[in-house]
Amino acid sequence: MILTFFFILLFTSFSAYAYIDPATGSAFFSVFMGIISFFICGFYFLVDRFFLVPALFRKKIQSVDIILYSEGKKYWRLFQPILAELDKRGIKAVFYTSSLDDGCFNQTYQHIKCQYIGEGNKAYAKLAFVRAKIVVMTTPGLNVYQLKKSKYVNRYVHIYHALADCCSYRLFGTDYYDTLLIANHENMKYVRDIEAKRHLPAKELVVVGEVWLDQLKEQIDSFPMVQSDKKTVLLAPTWGKESLLTKFENQIIDILLQADYTVIIRPHPQMKTDNPALLSVLENRYKDNLNVIWDYRVSAVESMVQSTVLVSDFSGIIFEYAFLLHKPVFIVNKNLNLEQYDASDLSYLTWRYTAWEKIGQCLADDEINRLPNMIEQVIKQQHITQQIIETSNLYWEEQGCATHNIVNYLENKLRDITAC
Repeated sequence: MILTFFFILLFTSFSAYAYIDPATGSAFFSVFMGIISFFICGFYFLVDRFFLVPALFRKKIQSVDIILYSEGKKYWRLFQPILAELDKRGIKAVFYTSSLDDGCFNQTYQHIKCQYIGEGNKAYAKLAFVRAKIVVMTTPGLNVYQLKKSKYVNRYVHIYHALADCCSYRLFGTDYYDTLLIANHENMKYVRDIEAKRHLPAKELVVVGEVWLDQLKEQIDSFPMVQSDKKTVLLAPTWGKESLLTKFENQIIDILLQADYTVIIRPHPQMKTDNPALLSVLENRYKDNLNVIWDYRVSAVESMVQSTVLVSDFSGIIFEYAFLLHKPVFIVNKNLNLEQYDASDLSYLTWRYTAWEKIGQCLADDEINRLPNMIEQVIKQQHITQQIIETSNLYWEEQGCATHNIVNYLENKLRDITAC
């Protein structure tokens, strides 16, 4: 019915006076793209299955044990230690990536096969028909829009690419995964409450820790600490309409510069795709200012170590910064709209939002002018470091053991599936 109405509107020539709000428009677009993706996947399968190779000469398609899929090279930091441990144990796996220059192609694995499968719908078409006992991904939205499950897969496993509360994805982010590998036991309550509200079957929840935090800790522990009399602020927002750079553009930067801070600006990598025009304007505005440093490096370690405090919105770097360096953070997000996120289906705030107050200070949009004074006050508070350490120990479980725990899980689950 909806499709019929859509095509009538599309091909009927008359004037119409109507308004579709952005959220509804986005939903229609996602549904439309999902339908197109479905037909692309179906066409891909039919052509590959019945036309490209004569049936008499087609070899039986073999199922592989484990497939790991990465949306791009920015997730190599997460997959690299997992692949290395799988290879070390002699566990065969296939690593699919949507980046031609992914770090996997520089490795010499004995038991891991790496393959580029294209981007976007091309990759999703491939993934829709894979045959494997286990598929491991960081990608949210499985079986919601374009990314569809394959009926030839026994178990879909989700790994979080940052310390998260399991509710920070957009709606229905992990609803259709079979297993979530999580950082702490607190997350279990949130997942179960959302499952109950949405009438979903219970997922397998396994506390494994956080791979990327383990990796970062090793890097920071070996990095020379820099002492400087000059106070430096690391401004590291996320991307999208709630990003500090999108909402305030140059305002926060100017406020910090007027207070004589050095400002390291580290935009989220997705900003280059989401809002390149804004980045260009800001870069041009401060191109001659020696107190403004732009950081586009893969690793944030150097900027984290060199800075005195972090200013962000709701980016994952908040907990990386506080938990690893025990330095305070300032979070400008009291006006954050959670309607589009899984957290909106809970009647309470998750640990991610309550922990912010323990590791720094939260500001409303109209409080940004107070930021320099607040930074000075927090720096002088000796107890903040102990609060950060206690919060870290509470929400970052299995410290240093995440890779080992994940591969243990995959090895044991593979054995169970094979035995069935």
